[in-house]
Amino acid sequence: MSDQESDQLQSQKDAMELQQWGTWIESELARGQAPEQITASMVQQGWSLEEANSSVTAINQKIQNSARNAAFLRDAVRRAAQAKHGRNIFLGGLWFAGGLIVTVGSYLSATSSREGGRYLVAWGAVIFGGLQLLGGLVGYFRTGKNS
Repeated sequence: MSDQESDQLQSQKDAMELQQWGTWIESELARGQAPEQITASMVQQGWSLEEANSSVTAINQKIQNSARNAAFLRDAVRRAAQAKHGRNIFLGGLWFAGGLIVTVGSYLSATSSREGGRYLVAWGAVIFGGLQLLGGLVGYFRTGKNS
């Protein structure tokens, strides 16, 4: 085996060992272990204080950034859901009100004439709009509780 192949093999082993240490650091932080304690354990295993502290700090920052990104995404999804439900409230309210206006208006027109008349019951618009309005309200308040 040439020196170059030997160096390449050693580099691969070192990379695997670093990855294992990184996984161990992540699991210890996830368990609630203090970064200082993790650093001290690594120093006892032969790491220099500077390298151990740098590794623990970098992985801890990565975890914190991931948590912030997850919180940001949850908030963005919640806001998008509330916007969707807000549109359903608005459109459902329009359909519901429009159906009621047509029904009441045509009924009043029919009853105001001497001979009577015909009127239109816009039950589809009223039911559809009412359901859309109710679904929007329920969804809006459910997503608002998760904030």
